[in-house]
Amino acid sequence: MSKTTVPTVNAQEKSLVERVSALVGSEEGSYEASGATVPTKAPEEHPALDGYRRLSPVQVIYRAEDYYRKLTKKCVGVSVVIAMVVTLILVILQR
Repeated sequence: MSKTTVPTVNAQEKSLVERVSALVGSEEGSYEASGATVPTKAPEEHPALDGYRRLSPVQVIYRAEDYYRKLTKKCVGVSVVIAMVVTLILVILQR
């Protein structure tokens, strides 16, 4: 950020807000666009099975190497716990 000073002759005639506006206005000119554009690649189209074409970008889904193995173990474990609870309830009701 460059330092810019306001001429001292007008500094006493201007309010603080006017002096700050003059400083900001002088720095805005240094950020003008050069007009150059960067070529971009056309977005890839990914048609769905029914022919619908997605217009939004597609994000790659990350899955760990053992994702399906852990998911299978979790499902089997939940099934075993449910079977044990049902069996326990049936044993209690038969007494």
